[in-house]
Amino acid sequence: MNKSVHKFFKSALPATIVAGSLFLAGCSTVSPDAAAIIADVINEAGGVLQNQAAVVVGLDYVDPDAYAGWDGACHGAVLDAQHELEFLRARGIIDIKILLNEQATQFAFLRACATQAAKLGDNGVLHIFVSGHGGQVPDIDGDEPDRLDETLCLYDGQCTDDLLGAALALIPEKRKVTFTTDSCNSGSNYRALHDYVKVFEVRTSRGYVPIKCQFLHLGGCADGKSSYGSVAGGEFTNARHATYVAAITWDTWFKAVGEAMPRNQVPVMEYLNAPFAGEIAYCPPGVSCVTGECEDSAQ
Repeated sequence: MNKSVHKFFKSALPATIVAGSLFLAGCSTVSPDAAAIIADVINEAGGVLQNQAAVVVGLDYVDPDAYAGWDGACHGAVLDAQHELEFLRARGIIDIKILLNEQATQFAFLRACATQAAKLGDNGVLHIFVSGHGGQVPDIDGDEPDRLDETLCLYDGQCTDDLLGAALALIPEKRKVTFTTDSCNSGSNYRALHDYVKVFEVRTSRGYVPIKCQFLHLGGCADGKSSYGSVAGGEFTNARHATYVAAITWDTWFKAVGEAMPRNQVPVMEYLNAPFAGEIAYCPPGVSCVTGECEDSAQ
């Protein structure tokens, strides 16, 4: 018997069927005031690692008041976050902000990303990881070909791809961002699709600013699809951690992850403004992400 559970909207949620997916009807996508809880920086060494930083988010549940009574039970998402924390620390990344359940409000999440990104110098890398529910809501500004915005279901409401994309657009081009989402509808939950004339016209009319940083996205599934998990964690997160080996490139690792996952879940990978595919994943400071050699000795 398959004991997996969807990281997806359950029948108790007031939802509408859209193209084989579900989207939340009438639930909050507005952040509360700035007095929201901000997680402490997890940095046992007491210093700031200027070339790498991270934000890790996991939600086993959400605020029912923000989701029309739905509590968003998603057992295993916090476990995913804890495993990702250990995974990143093993890669030498120690400056990590972790947001779990009530801490993971929209304001706290976006502020954590901005705070960590601001610490980085040129070629610095911000690693963002989110595990929990993902959804779709009606597109209100006309920039989505399918008329749906993809979302991350944070504690106090849904963070749309428009909002997250606008935040990512503020990160300078000489920075790198890896964005990993173990959630449903995670094909383009950082921005909407951008290869349609209508989308271009709509975004131009409202002063749309594209993502400038070197950006890599790894998602547990495509838009309109489901990411699966259980109390043992998400299938995508577990496959990532199980298949990683030192000095593996992003594309080779992604292929191994896909092969390790169940046939009913297909992960996605996309990169912008840089050829991440052949680069070494989680390349340590001072090492070339292309050759794997010490940059000092290579000069």
